[in-house]
Amino acid sequence: MEKKTSRRLAWCLAAVLATAAVAGLAWLRLREPALEPGAQPSPEGGLAGGSTTTAGAGGGETQALVKACMEKIERQAKVDEQLLAEQENGVYRLQTPFILLDPYSIAPLSAVAMFDTDEETRITVRVPGDTPKAEVSYTLQEYGTRHQVPICGLYPGRVNRVELTAEDRLGGRSTATVEIETEPLAAELQKIVLLATTFDEAAYQPGLNFSFSNLDEKPYRFAFDCNGCIRWYLTDEMGSGNVGNGAAYQSRERGIFLPRGSQEQGTVLFEETDLLGKVLGVYYAPYGSHHDTVLTEGGTLLANGSNNDISNTTIDDFVYELDLDSGEILHTLDYKTVLQRTRIFGGRYSDADWMHMNAAVYCGENIVASSNFQSLVVCTDWDGNIQWMLGDPTGYLERYQRYLLTPVGEGFEWPYNQHAVQVLPDQDGDADTVDLLLFDNGLSRFLVDKELQRQITAGETAKPSDYSRMVQYRVNQRDMTVEQVWQYGKEHPELYGDKRGDANLLPNGNVLGLFSVANNSSATSHAVYQEVDRAGNTVWQCLGQSRTASNVYCEYKTERLELYGENAGELALGREAAVLIPEEIMSQCGY
Repeated sequence: MEKKTSRRLAWCLAAVLATAAVAGLAWLRLREPALEPGAQPSPEGGLAGGSTTTAGAGGGETQALVKACMEKIERQAKVDEQLLAEQENGVYRLQTPFILLDPYSIAPLSAVAMFDTDEETRITVRVPGDTPKAEVSYTLQEYGTRHQVPICGLYPGRVNRVELTAEDRLGGRSTATVEIETEPLAAELQKIVLLATTFDEAAYQPGLNFSFSNLDEKPYRFAFDCNGCIRWYLTDEMGSGNVGNGAAYQSRERGIFLPRGSQEQGTVLFEETDLLGKVLGVYYAPYGSHHDTVLTEGGTLLANGSNNDISNTTIDDFVYELDLDSGEILHTLDYKTVLQRTRIFGGRYSDADWMHMNAAVYCGENIVASSNFQSLVVCTDWDGNIQWMLGDPTGYLERYQRYLLTPVGEGFEWPYNQHAVQVLPDQDGDADTVDLLLFDNGLSRFLVDKELQRQITAGETAKPSDYSRMVQYRVNQRDMTVEQVWQYGKEHPELYGDKRGDANLLPNGNVLGLFSVANNSSATSHAVYQEVDRAGNTVWQCLGQSRTASNVYCEYKTERLELYGENAGELALGREAAVLIPEEIMSQCGY
């Protein structure tokens, strides 16, 4: 039996009105720091720097952030109350479910389905795709008789035929098909053009491509399929906020982590939301959040920020770890106390923004951090003891020489102005080695070659073509050597981008890359999303560009994820959000 949904229910309208103001969430606007003469701004999905003032714990910016977040949670709690009352008072079965599109007025391509079954069952959701690899399908692992099912991955502007299958503990199944009609994409997203081509459908890693993009310096959070169709997005993320803040998309037990607030010194609130936009938790930090945010295997957040000490005037040289159970800051590390801040190397540097850290990840008990402006990947413990340094050795004092890795093997090249470093699962069975995957932008690759620059200036040789690469390195921590295992991009100078980029190892062994193609000599920009196999064959490619007059479409990074993972459960309607903001700050904000 088919059931076509409608939002013309009286209580449903009340729910929509109750959440309509969510998009008004307050954000902080930052200014660029001064750069040295002749230096160029470096947006990298944001600004090269930001405000170096510290927002007080109870300051106006903090109060605005906390107030907006708490009001959002209160509105969503009212929606949950109405949904639970509807399920309690109604008679909804698998064949005749209650379905509400976008219950929190935040995620227009998502819905909730509610119904009861006589036997304990678990539910599978299937949204057929325009092509086989565009299908969205997931099974919620909890068995029960009362169901609150998230439906995500709907197509915009059409009637979606969605299959709901209930499976009992003995394997018996029953399926219903429902129709869910969606509105066209939001006007802002219609300014984005995604032109996708699948060259090898069988080799394409299933999942949606989650975006960290910005259009005309405004951030957007959405996910699109292999055909370039947007299948999920958040409306309260559109057109406001800090472009340089990277969300942490997850597909397993936890939700999406969205940093709201300061990029550098000052308050940031990490909102953990589900795919329907409901806030599951809120976590506070006084250090801002810029570039990558990483959910660790231990259930903590690693974030890049800036020391909020009143005497501190530098930015993007500070990493901290946030405990999601207690809200406490477990560890911090200020790289000014570790690295050679005065080393001026390559194409970007300023006194305040000398490091421009853009990623930090765990490597065992140690931390591996990526410094864009130093063209350095460094491994330390939380006390700042250096384990090794991967980067061009030029300009380091003698005290650092023993930590510099020695290249081995053929075809080795250093990374320059890299992004998105990640530690890979064991690749060779050797306990002494660590494999890294990163995006080598290559901005300073030829700039640091003084003799080459002299020859170019004198007209003795032509300037080489710049190129960006996805690169896998293997570090032998015992021998202090580094080997280049794999690369893609050197042979494609048309993919060069000096500011942004990403590389991700996919479950099928392919690598998903993001080439943000722009440079300082051009005001135009576009993105190329590309999945390649280890032989360098293109499996899938998507061109992202703008319809606007500015001709600027920037993408910071991308993740290929399935909407719901193997441990996903149903919605937790009525569950209170975990608000882990210090009591002192809540009190100062009137709570």
